[in-house]
Order: sequence, then C-alpha cells, then structure tokens
Amino acid sequence: MINLTDYHLHLVVCPVDMRRGFRSLSALAGIALGVDVYDGHDCVIFVSKSRGVCKVIWCDDTGAMLLSRKLTHGRFARMLARAEDGSALCISADELKVFFSGQPIQWVPKSIV
Repeated sequence: MINLTDYHLHLVVCPVDMRRGFRSLSALAGIALGVDVYDGHDCVIFVSKSRGVCKVIWCDDTGAMLLSRKLTHGRFARMLARAEDGSALCISADELKVFFSGQPIQWVPKSIV
C-alpha cells in the first residue's frame, strides 16, 4: 500500500499530456509550481485533458516513483481554480483517495482579506 500522508499533495488544475514520463513531469512541476519532487516532501498529481487518466509523481529515500491511474468508468473530477490561486490545489491524502475513485472533492478557496 502506498502511503502519501507525509507528503504535500499538489493537484495540477491544468490538463497535461500523459505521454510525459517522470523526468518531464518533474520538470513541469518545478517550472509551473516551484515544486522539487526530488526533495522527498512533495507529491504532484497530473490529469489528462480527457480526465480519464492521472499520473502521480513523488520521491522517497530509495528513488523516484510514477503512478498511473486510469478509471474503468467515468472521469476524474474537473478542478477549477481562480487565476490568483495558481495552477495547482493543495489536497489531503484523504481527498486524494476520493479523487482516485473518480468522485469530486470538496475544495474551499482561501479567503482574500
């Protein structure tokens, strides 16, 4: 069983070409989000344009990992964010489990005060 509870989970809002591998996705995470997955603290979730496939990348003490998930029925929930919120949402490990099942997750935007 994969345990991502100790990682900062970043769900990328913009669709990504799923032909990309770990190196290309980690470079994209660094450029677009300022996240270095090689530090072992962050996990980034990317979703295809059709929302039928998602890829998750992260690193631990022993190496880099890429998990690919394709739903047999339905699509991954579409996540929307305002431009000032950036191109990714921070989610919890429990929300990731819900997202993996194809169900929408409840996301509350930050208050702008």
